[in-house]
Formats: sequence, structure tokens, C-alpha cells
Amino acid sequence: MPGSFVEVAPSRLLRAGVIAAPLACLIGIFAMTAGTDESWIVFGVRGLAEHGQYGAESPYRSVHSTGGAYTAVAAGLHLLGGGRLEVVRLVSVLGLAGLLYLIWRLANHSLGVKSDAPWLMSAALLALPGTFMLGSEAFGEVLATALVVGGACLWGGSPGGAWGRRVWTGLLLGTAAATRLNCIIALAALPLAALLVPGRRRSELTDAGIALIVGAVAFAIQSQLLVRISVDPGMAATTLTTSGFTLEGEHKLSYLIPLTLDYWITAQNFLPFFVIAAVLLGWAWARTQVAAPQGADFLIIFSVLVWGAWLVKAPIPHLRYLWPGLAALAIVGGLVLSVLARRLASSDRPLARAAPAWLAVSLLFTGYVDAARTYENGESDILSWQWQGATARRIEFGPLRALRSQKSIVARLKKIPSDQNIACIGFDTALSLLTRRPIVPVEAYYPGVNHPDLQSAPRASGPKPRWLAITPFVNRFPNGGMTPALHRWIEQNCRMDCRFGPYVLYEVTGTYPESPAVLALHPSTLQLPLVTQP
Repeated sequence: MPGSFVEVAPSRLLRAGVIAAPLACLIGIFAMTAGTDESWIVFGVRGLAEHGQYGAESPYRSVHSTGGAYTAVAAGLHLLGGGRLEVVRLVSVLGLAGLLYLIWRLANHSLGVKSDAPWLMSAALLALPGTFMLGSEAFGEVLATALVVGGACLWGGSPGGAWGRRVWTGLLLGTAAATRLNCIIALAALPLAALLVPGRRRSELTDAGIALIVGAVAFAIQSQLLVRISVDPGMAATTLTTSGFTLEGEHKLSYLIPLTLDYWITAQNFLPFFVIAAVLLGWAWARTQVAAPQGADFLIIFSVLVWGAWLVKAPIPHLRYLWPGLAALAIVGGLVLSVLARRLASSDRPLARAAPAWLAVSLLFTGYVDAARTYENGESDILSWQWQGATARRIEFGPLRALRSQKSIVARLKKIPSDQNIACIGFDTALSLLTRRPIVPVEAYYPGVNHPDLQSAPRASGPKPRWLAITPFVNRFPNGGMTPALHRWIEQNCRMDCRFGPYVLYEVTGTYPESPAVLALHPSTLQLPLVTQP
């Protein structure tokens, strides 16, 4: 009968789980380490907030693929929070809350205000691996995706030919592209989505063309503003010109290899392609039953284009680069599930009526399990390392173990006098961010060595560092192995001061090698010990 437990329970669980998602991310901002890429981005924001110039006082070159609305909001949060990373991370918590609200708006435009579509669509989004992680860190993906979905809401919920639809959709999509550069694909997706509208295709293309022009102008203005306020305008201009994609290098087309599609997406190597096909076929069936399909049309085209760009040539195969496309796919998949739920609502079988809601609850459950796993480990770089080959056996699990290790090494480094230089073996921007002192790869202390990740070459100055920190990079990335020569040099010239999880701090008591090549990491299959106990 209507109102039975089998129908009421999933509805209540869905509502509670969706509403609690931003609250879970509030917990996450305190449970996660400062990530490598996250710290890199926050360096730019800190420079703008504290010195009026994006990237000022950073030892590392500035990241310009995240800007726009993110930079404005994050810089404001930096000032409000006195520079605390946890406060800056609120940009993603607020972005996730806004994204869930926009999903509610999109669902109401599509199926009416009395449907359960907002909860089903939100559950599909929250089931994505990495959603709670990105919602807890100071990245721009969630905010940019919210702006894209906001554009989809306007595109599908406004009458064709209206100037408000054209201008505001373009402004939102242009701002999304400036906020996170990979979302520039949204501008290309809009005219392609207009081709799906039968009967008034010409007027839709006109609207899309005007919105595209407005979006391109909005993107150009915000991007040029970032160039002008940047401490490194040349790097900013290069990033924006190439849209974050490079055509040379060993990785061209290499991400088509199925092994890169690991379980972080949907648990099996080839399953993502079946999920995409299922959503596309489902939307082809559900489209005629939706009041305003244009918004979902745009999202599905955006998702396919992001997938294609990521597979063919992403700069680095991080899952977060793909996440906006995954989010768009999940939202449309949730809309298909909502149409199915409406069709089953007239069934005389309570289990059939409740089946879509129970499926959404199971999706939501998987999202929270992923969040619990992420927060329990506390490692912000796990998404990046997963793609780079850092499998679970190489990651030290334990309750907040990664977070406790990072806090401990930072506390130790802060006690070292400021006139004693500290360098790192392996790459780690977070140590510089958290200690507020330049901790850069040790090779940068050698005259004439160009390091591509530093603000200038060489960035380091003064005598060679007295202290060396082994970072979690070591022995986790394929190119992060310590060579036998490096091990011998450490054993003969260094004293281990302390170790916290993957971090090891050495005091250099001997002499440095003449060539920095001895200190470099290389691909290595030798299973050598990370440290030698004194």
C-alpha cells in the first residue's frame, strides 16, 4: 500500500543523505592533508590576498588553469580565515551546496516540483568516486561544475529567443571556463546540444551562437584579469593559450589504454564505457518525457566532450580533471532514473514503485563509503596517485595517519631556525605552504639547474640546505624511485632526525655531491629501504 515502509524508508534516507553531504564535507576539510596540487593552487590565492599579486611569495610557478570565480571567492575566504587552509576549502563546500541546489532547480524544470527527481539526481552525483574529496579540498572543479549546471538550468528553463537566456547562459559558462580551464568545453557543447532540438533548431542555434560569443568574451575578460594580476604573466598567457593541453610529449593518446580507467571510476576497467552507453541510451528514451530537455541535452554533450578530451590528451591523467564530465553524466543518469520512477509510480506493486529510490539509496551509500575511506586515510593526493600507479599496497592506511604524519613533520620543520635552509627529495608543495618557508627540490640549490616547477631557475638561494625532507612522492610514483647512488650518499652524509609515516627528515652532516644527478629520483624496480636506522 502507498506509504508502506518499503516506499517511505528510501525517500527519507535519500533526503537525509543528500542534505548531509555538505556537512560531511565540512568534516572532510579537517580530515584531509594539504594536497600537492591543492597547495599549488592556494599559493596563487595567498599571494593575491596578502600581496595583491597572484602567486606572489610562492617558490613554485603559479597555476593559472584555476581562476575566475574560484580565485575571487578563495581569496576572500583566505582573508576572512586569516590564511587557514580549512577556511579556503569552504569554497568547495559552498560549491557543492550550490550544485545540489542547482540540481533541484534543473529537476523541477524537467519533471515538475512534486517529483523525487532532485533527490535521485543528487544521489547519482554523490555516488561518484572523489565527489566528497573534491567537496572538501580547495580545488575549483566543484565550483566550476556548479556554474556549468547553472548554465544548463538557464538554458533549459528559459524560453527560446529570450535575451536573458542567451546572455546569462553565456556569462555562466564563460565564468565556469575561467574558473576551471577544462570547463571551456562547455562553450563548444552548447551549439552541439542545440542541434538536438527538432522543429526550432535554427532558433536554438542562434541562441547558442550568441551565448557562445558572450561566454567567450566573459572568459577572455576574466582570464586576462588573471594574467594582469599574476606574478608570472608569461606562464598565465601560455596556460590560457594552450587551454591546458600540450601536443608534444610521450603521453599523446596514451590515456586510451584501458588500464588507466581503474576502479576509481566504477570498479572495473571497461565498465565506464558501459555506464556511458547506458546513460546515453536511457536519455534517448527519457528525453521525450521531459518538459525541458535542453538543459540535460547540454550536460550530456558536455560530458561526452570532456571524456573524449581527457582520454585523448589530458595534461596528467588525474581523475579530478575528468570529474566535471563525470558529474554531468551522473546528473543526467539521475534524471533518467527519475523518469523511470515516474513511470513506475502508477504500478500496483509497492516494490516496483520503490525500486528507483532504493537504487538511488544504494548509489548514495557507495558515495558515503568512498567518503569514509577517503577521510579515514586522510590523504589528499590519493586521486592523483591512483592514476600514477600508487596502488593501495604503497599507501599507509590508518585512522587519519596521513594527516597526522603531515602535521607532525610540519611542526618539526617550523622549529628549525629560519637561517637554516630546508630542501626536499621528491616533490611536495604542501610543506612550503604550511611552513611558510621555501622548501623546494634540492636540485634547485645547484647553480644553473633549471627546475620547471619553480618560479625562477634556480629559485633557491643561499648555502646548500642543512636539512633534507623525504616526501611521500618517493617510491610511490613510477619515476619516484631512490637510486642506489642516492641511498649511499644519504647513508654516508646524513643523519636521520625523525620519521613520520612517509616523511623522513635528515640533517646533512657531510658534503653534497658535485653533480645534482646523484640526488635525482629515477624509475627503479629495486625494493630498497626508504631509510636506514642510525
